[in-house]
Amino acid sequence: MKKLILSIALSLFSLMIFSQTYNVKISGIVLDEITQEPIPNQQMLVYADSITIGFTYYNTVITDSNGYFNDVMEVPTTVSGLVNVSTTSCNLTVFQTGFFSLDISQLVFNFDICNDSIVNNCEAYFSYYPNEQPLSIQFVDMSFGMPTNWLWNFGDGTTSSEQNPSHIFPASGDYYTNLLIYGDSCNSEFQMLLRVEYDTSNCNSNFNITLDTLNNTPNTYIFTDLSEGNITSWYWEFGDGNFSIEQNPIHKYTEGGTYYPCLSITSLIGNTNCLSTECKEITTLEYFNFGGQAFIGDYPINIDSGDNANIATAYLYRKINHSWHYMDQREFWEYGYYWFVDKPVGEYLILADLSGNSIDYDYYAPSYYPNATSWKNASSFILSNNQQFAVNISLHELAPSTSGIGSISGMVIGGTSCDTNYNITTNHVLVQLFNSSNELILYTYTNADGNYEFTGLGMSNYYIKPEYTGKYTDEINITLSDAEPNLTDIQLIVNCSHPLGVEEILSEHIEHLGIVYPNPLINNGDINITLKESSNIKITIFNQFGQILYSKDTYLTTGNHIINFGTETFIQGIYFVKITTEDNISTVRKFIKTR
Repeated sequence: MKKLILSIALSLFSLMIFSQTYNVKISGIVLDEITQEPIPNQQMLVYADSITIGFTYYNTVITDSNGYFNDVMEVPTTVSGLVNVSTTSCNLTVFQTGFFSLDISQLVFNFDICNDSIVNNCEAYFSYYPNEQPLSIQFVDMSFGMPTNWLWNFGDGTTSSEQNPSHIFPASGDYYTNLLIYGDSCNSEFQMLLRVEYDTSNCNSNFNITLDTLNNTPNTYIFTDLSEGNITSWYWEFGDGNFSIEQNPIHKYTEGGTYYPCLSITSLIGNTNCLSTECKEITTLEYFNFGGQAFIGDYPINIDSGDNANIATAYLYRKINHSWHYMDQREFWEYGYYWFVDKPVGEYLILADLSGNSIDYDYYAPSYYPNATSWKNASSFILSNNQQFAVNISLHELAPSTSGIGSISGMVIGGTSCDTNYNITTNHVLVQLFNSSNELILYTYTNADGNYEFTGLGMSNYYIKPEYTGKYTDEINITLSDAEPNLTDIQLIVNCSHPLGVEEILSEHIEHLGIVYPNPLINNGDINITLKESSNIKITIFNQFGQILYSKDTYLTTGNHIINFGTETFIQGIYFVKITTEDNISTVRKFIKTR
């Protein structure tokens, strides 16, 4: 076996970058295509190239007496790519290609070839790839046979007698590169057209500009570097005479208008510095003042300037890229009047909430403009001028509730869609409690650990849900009874990107599908279902992590049925029942398992 090392410099470069490796085993059998007999002493070329930068492999192996060949390629764990195994078949080149990765580390290439290859002759062939240095090309000899001499003509007036030369071309362009190999009974020539370009793909300046919504200073923008390359310096010109050398600066324009900010980066490619500049246009937004009053019934929350029995806070949310983002808040009390100053044009949601020591705190719920208890039912407000000072909010009156010894407690958590791209906080989350008629009767806020609690409740059926502006949340049906007066560890989920809140779609086979009863349940649960026509039904129960715990197929006729299921083996938590009809439409019901 003869192994060719492409470049000492390339190897050292790879060793510096990649510290951990895995082995890729390449093997196969070469047979005569007519007799199917193994072919010994057949030269096989193994060539690999990664889909990421920094790894190339080349080796020559020979088949044994059984026509078997193998090679082991040591690959950095961060690298995957393609392996090409080639050989001669009656002086023609045949090859096979396979993909390798950390999960695909054994590749088999079997060949049926014409067994009339000329052992003493040779055939010239080569491949190439760009080096790190601009206009530098690494050539790889992939010739067949046993040549002893190589002569390269690069097409730019220069030559080389190395087997695997590295060559720097004088400029970008097309070059006809020729390889001549020769030796005892060996003489072959091969020519290839190369396109050599000055590659600045580690050197592309780019950036993004976004309004700083949390900075209450007008015309303040966040500049985010999106450039590519081994960047060593950044130079920003904001178009107003100011500059910055930070990677991601924040800049305030003192006056509104149209500007042309530019980002110039310096990137190191090999031993050469690359300079790239990108400019974009930005027109600052207009800023206006606006305000309104918070009402209880037909009256402001306070009747005059000296009345501070009720103190409220207005929370402001602005729509950015089809989602709501918190922007600002203001505390107010006099005449129930609030206002915001220097806000950019756009679409807003406004939420008003009485403080805990207000006289009417226990009777009126936090409410969105104009009088909604949920952001999904609120009306948005379009800010477009300085004449909008009647954006009034009517606080929603709580419905009466029955008292008792019952209680509900638990925690608000982020759903599986709440990853690093959708950060939420579970501190001070509004939790709402509704009666069986879906009237809001009580509300509370979570503590710093995301915990909430309702106490002094009568035995009845309730609905409970968190209200998180801009995020869809789950509603849970709960029954307090003499047997279960106190329910704990009830988890409420805030979904960051899950498309909830849409109208339920029932199968054409189903006329009515009830909720799980009782809820919470200890052992057995029931769901009432009425079918318009007979159907095969699939019943699936899964937990909040999507793990299927129960599945059953059954056939139900037209009319009313009760689907019964057991949960004796389930641990305490939230579960979902999915009913799927034969038209493949599914409907989900939620329940809580206690004990």
